[in-house]
Amino acid sequence: MVEVLRGLGVTPAAPLSWDVGAAVRDAYTTVYGAPPMKALRPKTNGTGTHCFATYPDEFRPLAEAVARERLAEAVVDRQGALPFGDDDQGALPFD
Repeated sequence: MVEVLRGLGVTPAAPLSWDVGAAVRDAYTTVYGAPPMKALRPKTNGTGTHCFATYPDEFRPLAEAVARERLAEAVVDRQGALPFGDDDQGALPFD
C-alpha cells in the first residue's frame, strides 16, 4: 500500500496505510475470491522484514480507486473523530 499511497501523492503513515491496506485486501478478495498472496519483504520504514500482500499489476487501478475512497472518507471523518487515532500517527499526511 505504501507504493499506492505514494503514487497518489500521499505520505504513508502506519494507521492510514493499515486502513487503506485492509480495504484494498477486501476489494481484492471480492474480485478474486481469495485474499492476495503474501511475500516476505523488508519493511518500508524501520528494520526487519514483514509479510506484505502482493497484487498483480492489473489490480493497481482498483487499488488506487479504493485508496482514494478511504482517503476521502478520512477527510470527512476528520470533521469529528479521525478513525486512525488522535495522535500524530493518525494525522493525515497532506494537511
